[in-house]
Formats: sequence, structure tokens, C-alpha cells
Amino acid sequence: MAYRAISIKYYLLRDDLELPNRWFLGDIRNVDNWGFSDPTPYFMEPAIYTLDVYRKGTEMDYTVTEAFGVPVLSQKAKEALSGLPEIDEPYYHTVLEPVNLEGMSVEQDYFLMIIETQIDCVDEELSDFQKYLVDDPVRPDKAGNTVRSLI
Repeated sequence: MAYRAISIKYYLLRDDLELPNRWFLGDIRNVDNWGFSDPTPYFMEPAIYTLDVYRKGTEMDYTVTEAFGVPVLSQKAKEALSGLPEIDEPYYHTVLEPVNLEGMSVEQDYFLMIIETQIDCVDEELSDFQKYLVDDPVRPDKAGNTVRSLI
């Protein structure tokens, strides 16, 4: 099989779970938090959200909510990402909406990072892979639509 070079841009942000005395953030109020994992175009209107604080502690420039993993960025982190078309162009791929942190006074503003565009991480046309089979002994529930292994 012949392979062609593909230019891919991606960004990996990690939550530092080992930071001593760090805060842990809870649910976003008055909205179905599951909707943030793969939002539809009509999932939300621009708003200021309220976020529960699960455990008070040191503010972080980047973290995710406890149960649903919604990214939360500080003003400093937001400014560090400015200039990327995925951030700057309204409703292009990512929306940053202001968030209030319930019962906690903070040193800077914070934003929910709502990722509107998701892409498959495996290009099936350019990859050798195996999918789960209908009679797979381990995960028959994933038959046909989930990649088991890349070769």
C-alpha cells in the first residue's frame, strides 16, 4: 500500500491531577452536561454558565470538569490560544463561553471550551485496521462500527 503525507494539526491539553491543593470543578448548572461531549449546532445559545466547585483549591489555567470532562480555561490560557483559527473564528470549531465559579472568588475570568467540530481520528481509506466482528467474544456490542486495532 502506498502512503501519502498528510498535514494534521492537533492540540493536546492535559489536566495536572497531581498539583497539590488544586481545585476540582463539578457540573455546569441548568444544562445537560452530556451535551458538551458532542454538541449539536442547536445545543446552546451564547450564555454565561455557572459551574459548581467540587473542591476549592488552587486555580488552574486549564482543567476539566469532574464528571463530564468539559474543558475550562483561564483568561491566560484563552489568550495563549488566540491566533488559532479554531479559536478566533466564531463557531468555526471551538467556542469559549464565560463561566462563573459558584461560591469561589477567582483572580481571573474563566471560560468553558466547547468543541463543536469533532473528526474521526482514523482515516479508514489510508489505514490498515480491524473492526470488531458481530461474534466478537470480548465486545460484541461494538460490532462493525468501532476500530479494534490499527495494524
